[in-house]
Amino acid sequence: MGHGHLVLGDGPLRLERREMAAHGGAGEAEALGERRAVMGPWVEIASTRRSRVVCSGFAASSCASCSAILHLPSRPPRFYNRTLSKYCPSPVPPATKGALTCDVRQGEADRTPPRMVHDMGAERTPAPLSARRGSPPRGFHLVPVSIIMAVTPPTRRDPTMNETAPASTDAAAEEHSTRGAYVSGGKAFDRDMNYIDDRITRDGRDGWPVEAGRYRLIAARACPWANRTLISRRLLGLEGAISVGMPGPTHDKRSWTFDLDPGEVDPVLGYERLQQAYFARFPDYPRGITVPAVVDIPTRAVVTNDFQQITLDFATEWTEHHRAGAPDLYPEAQREEIDALNKWMLHRVNNGVYKVGFAGSQEDYEREYTPLWEALDELEERLGRDRYLMGPSITEADVRLFPTLIRFDPVYHGHFKANRQTLASMPNLWNYTKDLFQTPGFGDTVDFAQIKRHYYYVHEDINPTQIVPAGPALERSLEAHDRDRFETDTWGPGGTAPEAPLAAEVVDPAHTPLHVTGR
Repeated sequence: MGHGHLVLGDGPLRLERREMAAHGGAGEAEALGERRAVMGPWVEIASTRRSRVVCSGFAASSCASCSAILHLPSRPPRFYNRTLSKYCPSPVPPATKGALTCDVRQGEADRTPPRMVHDMGAERTPAPLSARRGSPPRGFHLVPVSIIMAVTPPTRRDPTMNETAPASTDAAAEEHSTRGAYVSGGKAFDRDMNYIDDRITRDGRDGWPVEAGRYRLIAARACPWANRTLISRRLLGLEGAISVGMPGPTHDKRSWTFDLDPGEVDPVLGYERLQQAYFARFPDYPRGITVPAVVDIPTRAVVTNDFQQITLDFATEWTEHHRAGAPDLYPEAQREEIDALNKWMLHRVNNGVYKVGFAGSQEDYEREYTPLWEALDELEERLGRDRYLMGPSITEADVRLFPTLIRFDPVYHGHFKANRQTLASMPNLWNYTKDLFQTPGFGDTVDFAQIKRHYYYVHEDINPTQIVPAGPALERSLEAHDRDRFETDTWGPGGTAPEAPLAAEVVDPAHTPLHVTGR
């Protein structure tokens, strides 16, 4: 077992963990993080997969007028078939000095509030603490701390309120705020490109063979990286082979959630949060919980979140389940050129808008702004020669560029300050975007309301008010385009347009100007 202390003083936030074997003994590990609150913070810590309870604590601020509350999760994870017990927050007097720790009794049925242990002899400005000496008290399960979820200032409290009342919804939101998750002051944005790179293949070489009905694609309509997989699945006709779960457009620091489904639970996986599928396979998964992700339904565990490989495998490994007339999105004769173009677009355009929008300084912003527009100018020129990126037929390259372009004017131009001009002012890029938006399998996957809600609400670093703009007018996406002037074989030799989307997957007509009838 293990035990952890969280200490907040005037210095940096320090979390120190000591692991103890069943009969004593051990090693210890430290995790250091930048302190984000000066006084009176709210604190929440998540446990590891094998832990039944959470243990946390903090030292009171040097500001005697501040209150602090020890708060345990109100929506605990359920990924290991045991539910964390729920406890009401315990108040800590404003003038309390020294370190506080929390012991929680083992077991789901125990609803006894945490026992507060106060070291009255501690100094007012606490030094970093190590794990408490000795073995855990009898009957207590002291769990290893795995993640610091949030450290934020408390809201001003009404003195007439009962101090033992549960934390408010606003306070809970503060605990899991995304502030600091996207933008680091003074630093350039650097996307973590380390993904779970397992593949689902015909020969099952990674342990995941192609099998209709076995896997579930988790793809939020709001996310451009996930939008690619929804387009590919539609174009190739994989709806009957790979089911889809769609998280809502917003999420907190922890994970995407299935808040659009009845009961806010994915109907197939039985999860409230996508992170549960990650933790089912990797109990201490250290990276972001991203979409798209493919989940193995029998084990309810994530298989892969490698967004660059998922669509390639849809095109090449799932061919037995493609619809009749499915296009060849990754033709062998063009693969080398497609790969080179996709790599260039990823760094200069797809992720280029993020490097501009999440820049941590004026210098970083200006350094990334110019390459983005140089790349868009190059694409403008390229699309003046052919209807699609690779010629007369759509390919994987178009599947990857479209989600970025369709989000450009509604989001990236203003929200990310990529504002040299609107996409609508660039004739080839804009007509190309309208063309694809009106092409079956592309525009019918786009939910503008979810897109805007996601970016403007989730990215608190650059939009702290979380106000979602009313514009721009979306009807322009349905205006006539001029792409018919080029040689055209949209679906390739022998290819045909996909059927209408499944009725359950039709985008809310209030969220798009493109109204389709599902099958």
